[in-house]
Amino acid sequence: MPFTSKLSILYVNNNSLTEIDDEIESLSHLAEIKLANNSWKFVLNTYKSEILYYMFAKGICLRFVCEEDVDADKVYDAFVSYSSEDEDWIADFLVPGLESGIPSYKLCLHNRDWAAGEFISDQIVRSVRNSRRTILVLTDNYFKSGWSRLEFDIAYQQGLKDKVRRLIAVVPNEVPDLSKIDQEFKTFITLTTYLSLS
Repeated sequence: MPFTSKLSILYVNNNSLTEIDDEIESLSHLAEIKLANNSWKFVLNTYKSEILYYMFAKGICLRFVCEEDVDADKVYDAFVSYSSEDEDWIADFLVPGLESGIPSYKLCLHNRDWAAGEFISDQIVRSVRNSRRTILVLTDNYFKSGWSRLEFDIAYQQGLKDKVRRLIAVVPNEVPDLSKIDQEFKTFITLTTYLSLS
């Protein structure tokens, strides 16, 4: 049954409801909704994170679903996308500052957290999906790296899919030379606020 747009409060708790179908999208305007104490099928508990993600991505009942709910199962606070040429700065400055600081953050680093023998592309996808944010360490070395563009693309697409700003740009030294990178990448960099640490 379609819900009227004039409806602002819906209490369907303490009923015999077993599942939610696509009609839940028509509830996004509600000021209050109660769904507790129904006979939800086991699938609701099994796929809780997927349901929360779906509701957040579709903008459904955002009063009840927030970014923290969607990210609750993430393993890392951030995946660090950087060139191996900048390994010293990452190890000496970024990692100690974020992992040992207050508050401390759990980082995903390819030199430390990736499994040997797996395809790099698969590990990039997994690292992005398992992280709340992706930190892009923008240097000239980064733009010369063969893998940096793939890491950027995957993280950017994940942010669009989740409707969450998932990319954090960090410039350790001077702003890198953008003249040699493709237009799409350059547009993102020039339109993004970045953290300069020089």
